[in-house]
Amino acid sequence: MSNQQPNQIQSSKRWDLSIELLKALAALLVMNSHMDAMYGDYAWLGTGGAIGDSLFFFCSGYALFLSKREESFFSWYKRRIQRIYPSVLIISLIGAAYVVDQYHYSILTDMGTSWFILCIFLFYALLYPIKKYASNYIRYVILGVVVIILTWYFSIGVEAMSSGNIYGATYFKWSVYFLFMLFGAVCGRLRIQPEMLKKWHIRQTPNTFIAFMGVVLSIGAFYAIYLYTQKSIEREPYQLFTILPLLAANWFLWRMANTPFCVKMMNTKCIGYPLRFAGGLCLEILIGQAFVFTTRLNHIFPWNIPLIMIGVILFAYVVRTLSRLLLQTFQKEDYDWRAMIEPF
Repeated sequence: MSNQQPNQIQSSKRWDLSIELLKALAALLVMNSHMDAMYGDYAWLGTGGAIGDSLFFFCSGYALFLSKREESFFSWYKRRIQRIYPSVLIISLIGAAYVVDQYHYSILTDMGTSWFILCIFLFYALLYPIKKYASNYIRYVILGVVVIILTWYFSIGVEAMSSGNIYGATYFKWSVYFLFMLFGAVCGRLRIQPEMLKKWHIRQTPNTFIAFMGVVLSIGAFYAIYLYTQKSIEREPYQLFTILPLLAANWFLWRMANTPFCVKMMNTKCIGYPLRFAGGLCLEILIGQAFVFTTRLNHIFPWNIPLIMIGVILFAYVVRTLSRLLLQTFQKEDYDWRAMIEPF
């Protein structure tokens, strides 16, 4: 039995499902962090945005480094645009008729993009030469990004601390999340080069208890440091140290997603299918959530929270279906109606 586990771990199905689980978790965490008004007197429960955002970029870097396809930069970038911008355009069209106060969608200006859309397209441009020319030296690229983060934070990055939150409305967090994208790329290489796991003395089959405790302790450390730095302005510079447990949380969440328990769960219809459905809609959930958010259901708290989340997911599915319709409209082939509505 034990001799079969490494091959099972290396199967593409297993690893793909692990990333779908992480994408679903990322979408739910980011969604939850924007729902503080819907928690009423328990607004502090509306949290998890930094963890969700870091997972989103981790998964993006991971998936991009799985492909061994040789292609030009323009082909690479075109495929990224085809996946993202049809949904962005659909959201913009909706926003042209219905403006959400906190995002102010406009088809003529930002085309419905929130900060991470612009951010990730910049990262795609940066990641292409890294993947093509520096895959074997990515540790040096990560070191360079760390130097940039430290230099920015302690010199011209004063504005990053002005709100008391480096994960808030600041360009500084872009450099932080690029670090997570590169970290995801490293883990993507571990997927296609499993011999590296043995070289680094990492078990191919993650231990469920160790992975779970790693998740708990790293997230606990993240919040402990973060809350400590919110107590006073003098403590704000120490918020930089939250990056370390956040990186650890990404690692242990990824390892947890590959444990036999989670693999089995993701292959079940009652739990795995809904999570895969939400994971595939991660982008649409992030850019469309504000259209569904409402405080009108606060009187049925806490049932309003899952109801609104389900509403966001269903709305995201409609957006993705319409985006596929839009994309197929500009292709030479006939409409593929089945592909347009498929859940995964």
